[in-house]
Amino acid sequence: MTTPAAQPGSPAPLEAVTLHTTRNGSGSDAAIIAALERIERRLARLESSVERVDSLARSAPALIATATDTFDRVAQRAAEAGIDVDERARTALTLLERLTAPEVAGPLTALLEHADTLRAAVDLLQQAPHLLATAMDAADGVASRLAVLSNLAKALPCDPSRTPKPVGPWRAYRALKEPDVQRALGFLLDVTRRLGACLSTQQLPAR
Repeated sequence: MTTPAAQPGSPAPLEAVTLHTTRNGSGSDAAIIAALERIERRLARLESSVERVDSLARSAPALIATATDTFDRVAQRAAEAGIDVDERARTALTLLERLTAPEVAGPLTALLEHADTLRAAVDLLQQAPHLLATAMDAADGVASRLAVLSNLAKALPCDPSRTPKPVGPWRAYRALKEPDVQRALGFLLDVTRRLGACLSTQQLPAR
């Protein structure tokens, strides 16, 4: 059946209006469906986040209780050891306040920037007792040698022009019984022994 052509000024046929509405509505419906799908995905993600927060909220009391019990045990042990936890906490806060003060934080920052120099100074301080002991041993050795030289100077005759009397074998034998002579001979023998040990470690020049 042929649809009669519309006359000028007359309303459009019902079938043409319906077809035009359907074609225009298909694009709008797809956009709405896509927007709804995006909203649904966002709601799903939001629901997952809410579930995690809810799980954390349910486990929070148990975690807090465990932490509180642990702190109570530590505080009890500290109290048994004679440690005032509250006083220590106040002292720590006071120390933190002083360390973060501008007049203290500035020099500390400058000091930390020279950490290598500070580490070298600490190492030197740690070695200071050993270095001091070595220096004291060296000083003792020098003092001992100076004492020996002083004794030798005292033993020399005050008058260089005075010539000692000759000593024969019998008088030398009798002198060996004197304690002072025995000490002097022991000293000379010890020096001779040490001198021989030093000469044995050195290569003497060929003559």
